[in-house]
Amino acid sequence: MAYGRFFKPGHRNEQAVSFGRFAVAKEYRGRGLAREIFQSFLGYSATHYPEADIILSAQYYIRAFYEPYGFKCMGDIYKEAQIDHIKMLKEIDISLTK
Repeated sequence: MAYGRFFKPGHRNEQAVSFGRFAVAKEYRGRGLAREIFQSFLGYSATHYPEADIILSAQYYIRAFYEPYGFKCMGDIYKEAQIDHIKMLKEIDISLTK
């Protein structure tokens, strides 16, 4: 039905947590499954890696999905699988985690 990837800090030579490859089968779209997975990843990250920033590669046209969660675009638009993407970062304020 739906899928997403979670990478712990250091996986992609980055000190941030990384999310990627969110996908929902066509017949299950519009039911909030991507949002549910995404929110569970945010919760898991906050619990297990509370001081780690979060980075992801967003399809450019859907970047507004991530912005309410505190993600900001960084860098230039680039192609991935022939689709415009942009890196997005959610910086964690470690003073709030202590």
